[in-house]
Amino acid sequence: MGQFKTIWIICLTTMALTGCSRSIPSQTEVGPSSARGVPNSANRLRFIDTTTESQIRFTYCSGAEHSYAPILEEVGGGCGLMDMDRDGWLDAFFPGGGNISPSGLQPVPNGCFQNQGDGSFRDVSQSSGLMYSRFYSHGVASADYDSDGFPDLLVTGYGGLQLYHNQGDGTFAERAEIANLTDDLWSTSAAWGDVNRDGHLDLFVCHYVDWSRDNDPVCHGPEPGLLDSCPPEYFKGLPDSLYLSKGEGTFEEISKTAGLRSDGKGLGVVMADLDADGDIDIYVANDGVANFVYRNEGRDFAGIPRFADVGTESGAALSESGSADGSMGVAILNLNQDSRPDLWVSNFEFETPGLYRNEADFRFSHIARSAGVASPSGSFVSFGTVSADFDGDGDDDVLVTNGHISRYPRNGTVQQPCQLFENLGDARFRDVAGAAGECLGTPCMGRGLAAGDLDGDGDVDVILSPRDQAVRVFKNTQTAVPRWLQIQLVGTTGPRDGHGATITLLRNQSRRMHWIYGGESYLSSSSSWIRFPDDMPGIPLELQVAWPSGKTQRLIRGESNEWRVDDNSLFRGAAGVLIILEPNSGTELADRSPSI
Repeated sequence: MGQFKTIWIICLTTMALTGCSRSIPSQTEVGPSSARGVPNSANRLRFIDTTTESQIRFTYCSGAEHSYAPILEEVGGGCGLMDMDRDGWLDAFFPGGGNISPSGLQPVPNGCFQNQGDGSFRDVSQSSGLMYSRFYSHGVASADYDSDGFPDLLVTGYGGLQLYHNQGDGTFAERAEIANLTDDLWSTSAAWGDVNRDGHLDLFVCHYVDWSRDNDPVCHGPEPGLLDSCPPEYFKGLPDSLYLSKGEGTFEEISKTAGLRSDGKGLGVVMADLDADGDIDIYVANDGVANFVYRNEGRDFAGIPRFADVGTESGAALSESGSADGSMGVAILNLNQDSRPDLWVSNFEFETPGLYRNEADFRFSHIARSAGVASPSGSFVSFGTVSADFDGDGDDDVLVTNGHISRYPRNGTVQQPCQLFENLGDARFRDVAGAAGECLGTPCMGRGLAAGDLDGDGDVDVILSPRDQAVRVFKNTQTAVPRWLQIQLVGTTGPRDGHGATITLLRNQSRRMHWIYGGESYLSSSSSWIRFPDDMPGIPLELQVAWPSGKTQRLIRGESNEWRVDDNSLFRGAAGVLIILEPNSGTELADRSPSI
């Protein structure tokens, strides 16, 4: 691979002829305030806007220029970060959205941008084959579903799914119909995960509500003649879908036999081992109805995985008061460095974030108030949310993007700033967005959000895709940790990109855990590369990798900074990058993919 580099990559969307401009009602926007920030001297977190330098000119189009306000236009679009050409730099993809007219819905082209390694991106939307869209699009979920070594893209939206297969030469081929992904319901977020532990990635797709041009009620704004979008309670929810991989590039829809419910209004999803029992569970963020917490019950006599919704008894389906939230996005984090992932759920205005601490055995505690994240929420309508160690101090911080769904909100404003919750330890947070850079305080109609190291400097950057506004690229300028470890897993008997694996770093009687999982945020897909700060090079380290196949690895670095490996792990690159092969692979890797 050569010297490791990380690239700013973003996919831009070419605008449709009708455009995407929208007149926002004139009002005072929410901005950073002393109540939201802390003095810079006390805050190591800081971002700067590098959108201009990145040469990204992409805007998600909702088609909101018309005189009426269907709920369809409020969902917005996501963004995805992946190394699509395997050059060591993260590229980016953006669903394009669509236009709404009396004659129907017209798709707007997607955008894809290749990271050049110098802070800029090259528009490869057309040459890659990713520009062309068949439907009004919303979300993206990236994974190497066929284990050929190159990440593929699943795009959701109104009208159907689109599966873009990476052909390894810089181009993609759309294969949804060939793969039997014939879903025509209104889809939002999606996630990849191996639910039956057969080594192949399966697919979960969230569906929203039964809106259509024939089922489009009229909702009025605050004054006569003004129309606003109708809330989700005006519509029935749609059943989500679970597609089981057959292992040869096709899928089988098994939602009913797997035990999934049919009464959700899904907007966000993660697929992770929530109870640390070795198989993949599913968490679904629903809008206005209880969230789903699906426990994997194993396989039935026919080999079909079975799930049980344990949301009510788990404590992770409702608010602290026992009511359903308007949930949009969801993130995985680790509050106390145990073996159980905790959950952060972004919610509607005047609802606290759903911060659920995992107490084991599918029992969660709602700790938003004790964690200090209840009062800052206020009139924010939260969508995309990602967790990462943004300041390099060894624990997970949380970034949230906000923006209202109403054209004429009675509380707050249409455009809203981001929130950045610094982890203070002991399961407590504070919102430091007001002191972390002007870019976070600039209001927008926030929707999609994805995280990854775009410039190869060892910290985590973000891209934000607002609704009907230009994509934004935020560079993390945290420089307190000059050294880091980046870990990329290569599965051989399980999913190629390590979905379902757990990575543990042991150092100085402490440990730090990360999981490779599917989904997160809102309509978006973040980088699966794992990073640990490595600011004590002379201190012995131990890395433990628990693969979904049940195999485990120990990689030890002594005081001389030389690694000792007890299996056939492979290290490639520089600047602390480790590419780790699943052990005991033999010739299987060569059979399944091109050379690393």
